[in-house]
Amino acid sequence: MFNPPDLSQPGAYFDLRKRVTHSLQSAKVDERVFEAVQQLFEQTLNSEHIVLARNEKDRLLRQIVRSILTDMLAKMGHDR
Repeated sequence: MFNPPDLSQPGAYFDLRKRVTHSLQSAKVDERVFEAVQQLFEQTLNSEHIVLARNEKDRLLRQIVRSILTDMLAKMGHDR
């Protein structure tokens, strides 16, 4: 059943955002996305026989995650 929230009420948008965020956090979406990226990252390094120091590996993974998240946000559009 379609039940749109009344976002004209003070705080309604914030409350909706808070509930949806809590739901996603409870489902551990961020952890699952990170684990998927990390596993593919490790597989790629292993398949290409690339050995990096821990700090280099961490820095590269952070840069890749940042790039992926930036791309995801861009796909949503600039006005969101």
